[in-house]
Amino acid sequence: MVAAVSSGAGFLFAVLWFDLMFDLQVFGHTGRPLSESVLRQSELARSICRDHLVCAVCIAAVFVIQLTSA
Repeated sequence: MVAAVSSGAGFLFAVLWFDLMFDLQVFGHTGRPLSESVLRQSELARSICRDHLVCAVCIAAVFVIQLTSA
């Protein structure tokens, strides 16, 4: 049980870290157009998190495991 909770928490922390790193890159561009590298990273993040059903199902499964094991 502890292993499932620990691995789930680690996975969710990694997803949060990935999102925060992207947010920090975009944060400095308020009111200005985004650079080409930030736009490419945005497209990559979108393809990983929204366009791929497998990743979305994995994230949802981890949430369910976390909620049921707590």
